[in-house]
Amino acid sequence: RLFPSDAISQPLSDDRCVVRDLRLREGEDSLNDLRRKVRQDLCHFEGNAQGIRLVHSLMRMNLTWAQVGCILKYTRPAWWTGETPATHSYLMKKPGYYLSEEAYIARLRKELSLTPNGRFPLTWIMEAADDISYCVADLEDAVEKRIFSVEELYQHLHDAWGEHEKGSLFAQVVENAWDKSRSNSLSRSTEDQFFMYLRVNTLNKLVPYAAARFIDNLPMIFSGEFNHALLEDDSSFSQLLELYKNVAVRHVFSHPDVEQLELQGYRVISGLLEIYGPLLLLTVDEFSELANNERVRRLPIESRLYQKLSTRHRLAYIEAVSKIDRHSSQWPVMEYYYRCRLIQDYISGMTDLYAWDEYRKLMAVE
Repeated sequence: RLFPSDAISQPLSDDRCVVRDLRLREGEDSLNDLRRKVRQDLCHFEGNAQGIRLVHSLMRMNLTWAQVGCILKYTRPAWWTGETPATHSYLMKKPGYYLSEEAYIARLRKELSLTPNGRFPLTWIMEAADDISYCVADLEDAVEKRIFSVEELYQHLHDAWGEHEKGSLFAQVVENAWDKSRSNSLSRSTEDQFFMYLRVNTLNKLVPYAAARFIDNLPMIFSGEFNHALLEDDSSFSQLLELYKNVAVRHVFSHPDVEQLELQGYRVISGLLEIYGPLLLLTVDEFSELANNERVRRLPIESRLYQKLSTRHRLAYIEAVSKIDRHSSQWPVMEYYYRCRLIQDYISGMTDLYAWDEYRKLMAVE
């Protein structure tokens, strides 16, 4: 098993790391460093880092450097084990890319003239647009799924904001949307009208503020060193965004039905990882033979599992390992790394419904 806590220390016994190629060994300092790096990287799956891998290594999208720079939200490598610099605490709070894309990100930094841990300036705009666009979505989904009514939602928002004066941001955005939806001036349901006005009011307030913050901090943003989100400060605008997030966390994500779905999802993902586990137990030579031939007679189960993997993901694995010198001491470590990436790529790329169907079929659950 690959535990994050093990990635920075020597395993105390064999059962601390059952993967032979990633186990630390005496007298192999450079290889041990690589093993630590690989283990740390694999143990920190992150959606933003997977997005970079998706556009470059998996889908091979023909994006410009600027477009890719916009989606590099966090600048910390997934294998990072050191202390995060205080000057980059926000920019490096999550992994931004994997070891598999290290060379690509190095080229990206060179092409865009980025500092080692800095961002591309337009990333702040992309981040703000993402926050503004989706801040109401979870609340609207909760009403549609009858987790609470629109009346209860308004009360949750009102209680979470606290006392406010007439003309406050809450009054201009939330109360205004509530009052207009009560008038029922359109031939739509009260729910539809409330969320329509809430989205419009939120956009009308947060977009100009985010733009002003961008302009006010342009020198630091242009250098890539602005260590905040545009909508992260002590203003009422930031408070409004946090209001939506906090109500969602408290009343949506903690709802028994939602928590049950999360537990079911955890079981499905864990089950799929266990099902495809035999592919990770093969030796380097065995898996290489399987990748080259797609079916090996003496490995019937592993052959069937390998054939179920997406062709796109298998080709990404084959291309990655083809660039490694097979006579190098790093070959077993890096081959196993890309094999783990292959399984992660396949499972993380599944939709909820496809993952459930795959789990149900392979676990013989009807």
